[in-house]
Amino acid sequence: MEAKTIIQKTDQLYSKNLMKKERQSLLLRRYFSNRLVVTGSVIILILSLISIFAPLITIYTPYDMIVTARLSPPSAEHFFGTDNFGRDLFSRVVYGTRVSMTVGLTVAAITLVIGAVIGLYSAYYRTLDHILMRICDGLMAFPAILLAIALMAALGPNIINVILSLSIVNTPTVARVVRSAAIVVKEQTFIEALRSQGASSWRIIWLHIAPNTMSPLIVQITYVFGVSVIIEASLSFLGAGIPAPAPSLGNILFDGKIVIFNAWWMTVFPGAFIILSVLGLNLFGDGLRDLLDPHTNKVKK
Repeated sequence: MEAKTIIQKTDQLYSKNLMKKERQSLLLRRYFSNRLVVTGSVIILILSLISIFAPLITIYTPYDMIVTARLSPPSAEHFFGTDNFGRDLFSRVVYGTRVSMTVGLTVAAITLVIGAVIGLYSAYYRTLDHILMRICDGLMAFPAILLAIALMAALGPNIINVILSLSIVNTPTVARVVRSAAIVVKEQTFIEALRSQGASSWRIIWLHIAPNTMSPLIVQITYVFGVSVIIEASLSFLGAGIPAPAPSLGNILFDGKIVIFNAWWMTVFPGAFIILSVLGLNLFGDGLRDLLDPHTNKVKK
């Protein structure tokens, strides 16, 4: 009997491991069959590597000024040319991309946590729902860029305040998405069964409702990442974001605006990096939505 029990347990363990490997294989097949998410992943990976290894791939620092080489066109010595102060534009664009990716990633992480908490508790507690959602409605009544400019005017231009203001701007949208998904899960039969068995509210919210809201939340966070990159560049372009001479794609574009007809490279290269960043994030988000949607994640055979 003991030998039979051991064999049965071994078979069960083998079956579980086999099912786990099959799920992992299926997930990889779904991932690589989705062109949007693969393309977006490649673009994001390249930009992330550029940002991480910026000191290793640049010859000059973003602050080195070569006055005799002001507004030099792209060459073997300066890949993207130089700006109106003689600074290497390639170095400034690379470090500006690092700033954009850092701001976007930090804002996405903050809004993920705060938005999830607000959305989950709003969906579960009716009283909190009326209070928190009215606050979110008030913040969402303002256009995102105008609210961000107002917050930066009150807080002052630096990277910490940019992250804080963008987190405030994007949190209501994330909270709304989580709340909508959580309300649907809250009405399911298994939640009623958990309540009848005496499960605590904390356990129901975080162990049973929260995992079922991850799909729309993750997709929304990729959108927040892309929007944060655009708004940060817009704030820096307007002089309300990252203060000069710190490199930011926005303030590089502002410097290029003055000499756009004489030095096209000062607007083309930072603009191209902004487009690539947002395009990669949008493609990744759209592909991830299709990947996580059970109605559309079909695998090509």
